[in-house]
Amino acid sequence: MRISSLIYRHPSSGIIYFRKVIPERYRQFFNGRVEFKRSLRTHDKSVALPSAMKLYSDLQEQFNSLENKVVDMVKPSHVVEKSLLQTRTVQRLKLTILSLKRNTKKSCWVVVLPLESLL
Repeated sequence: MRISSLIYRHPSSGIIYFRKVIPERYRQFFNGRVEFKRSLRTHDKSVALPSAMKLYSDLQEQFNSLENKVVDMVKPSHVVEKSLLQTRTVQRLKLTILSLKRNTKKSCWVVVLPLESLL
C-alpha cells in the first residue's frame, strides 16, 4: 500500500495526519471506531512519511495479533446444514439484522430463535 495515500493535510492548520480505516472485524477492539487517525505533528511531507510508515507498520502488527482473537470468536458452535441457510426464515432474519446494523450504533447482537422456527 502506498503510504502517501494514508496521510492528509488538515485544511485549516496544515498539519499532516495519518489516517487508516479499521477493518470491520477489528472495530470492537478499537471501541467501535471506524478509522485510526493520528497527528504526525509536522507540516513537512518528507518528515511525515517515515512517521506514517512506522504507524502503518505498528497498526498492521496490531491487526495481525488480533486475528487470532477474531478467529476464535467467529468459530461456529454447531454446524448448520446448507439447505437450512436458504430457508425463508433465515433470509428474513438476515434482512432484520441488516436493518438493525443500519439503525443502531451497537456492533454486536444476540439473536435467540427457537429451533422449530428454523426447521
